[in-house]
Amino acid sequence: MHSLLFGFGMTSNYEAARKQARTEHKILLVLLAKRSDNISDMIVNIMQDSRTSELIDKRAIFVLLYKETTQSYPIEMLYSTSTPALFFLNADELFVCKALHGNIAPKKIRSCLSR
Repeated sequence: MHSLLFGFGMTSNYEAARKQARTEHKILLVLLAKRSDNISDMIVNIMQDSRTSELIDKRAIFVLLYKETTQSYPIEMLYSTSTPALFFLNADELFVCKALHGNIAPKKIRSCLSR
């Protein structure tokens, strides 16, 4: 599954993504999931929507984090009780859009990234 997801330009290194977002003036698009969540179909659905994938490429750095990871990430995400969840943060780790939960529709992602 990981090679499929990372083929979409997704990373699992939060700190590197944060630095890249700062350098490129992009948003962090962080998908927080549990390892038991089935996220492959959802990500394929998002990335196969050409308008959404183009907007992600242009405006965001896409990060996949598992709750079980030892990486550091914003505490507000740590306390998220619903997964999968998609968070939109600026490089200073401030939320720029309300988090999306569950089976996330590409249209909702476009709405947040178009602001």
